[in-house]
Amino acid sequence: MGQREPIPLIRQAELRPTLDLLSEIGAPTGRLLARARLPARVQQRGDGFAAARSLFRFMAVAADYAEMEDLGWRSAMRARVEELGAWGEPVSRCWRLRDAIQAFCTLYARDVPFAELGLALETEHAWLWRRRDLPQRDPRGEMLGEQFMLGAMVQMVRMAAGCHWTPPAIRIESPCSDWALRAAGLGKSQPCFGGPVLAIAVPHHLLDRRLTRATSLDTERAGEAANDRAACNFAGSLQQALTLFTGEMPISLELGAEIANPSSRTLRRWLAQEGTSWRQVVDRVRFRACEELLLDPAIRLTEISAGLGYADQAHFTRAFLRWTGETPGAWRRRRLDPDA
Repeated sequence: MGQREPIPLIRQAELRPTLDLLSEIGAPTGRLLARARLPARVQQRGDGFAAARSLFRFMAVAADYAEMEDLGWRSAMRARVEELGAWGEPVSRCWRLRDAIQAFCTLYARDVPFAELGLALETEHAWLWRRRDLPQRDPRGEMLGEQFMLGAMVQMVRMAAGCHWTPPAIRIESPCSDWALRAAGLGKSQPCFGGPVLAIAVPHHLLDRRLTRATSLDTERAGEAANDRAACNFAGSLQQALTLFTGEMPISLELGAEIANPSSRTLRRWLAQEGTSWRQVVDRVRFRACEELLLDPAIRLTEISAGLGYADQAHFTRAFLRWTGETPGAWRRRRLDPDA
């Protein structure tokens, strides 16, 4: 049997512009996140991963509430490039637009293994394109996600071309939709719908233009940014998706099955095929969470055990002994004072 594909993940940072827009209009973001089965922690600034399907579902729920058919586009167009995702800051520090596009394609594809990006040089102009290998399940949410990516591409080129630039031509994966014909900021762009890729046309002369926000020749550093990559196997991607739920709600087998989209029994079988188990995945999620908390001496062990969902501190201590061979208190003392 072939290797199980990882769960499609997207960094939670990419949801930040949408959350900011919803907050600005007074939307009940907590309730909307709960309807999409996402933890309230997503509202905090962080660099973790969430299941792509859950983020798309949230975008659709939020768009319905706000009555914005172009919510993804508006979210991207009101934000600075640095705020559009984990890739934004290193990309904005590049010297030329060509360097920024190269860094963007590298960083985004590394974070989102189901996406492929590139720059195609054609006679009339260049095409910045993105293709994703994601079976369609939520057309509305996926279209909103595509809007956001389109806005992010346009915003990136505007760092070199100016804040009023619009692409001369656009290719959109989704079927024909009125939002693209009415969207503010697309000007006289000619959209072509229903293609195999999302792409914008970029005039050749812009590629070597210096970015207005560039501070140094930083392309190499941009390629080294975002150290935590999306997991390359199924168990690792499940662990990353579950991490955001730590302390927010019980990490149950049912929650894992909802994220991965099989039955609970199938989920156990998939994990077994990768040489692990549901319990081991949950242990790794909890250990990574408590590892950070234990390094803060101001947080009591009882608070940590309760936050991780244990009935009492004794259960937490037994689990920690199983993970590390020592008690949480001993582990904390050794890490905080190595010379003791």
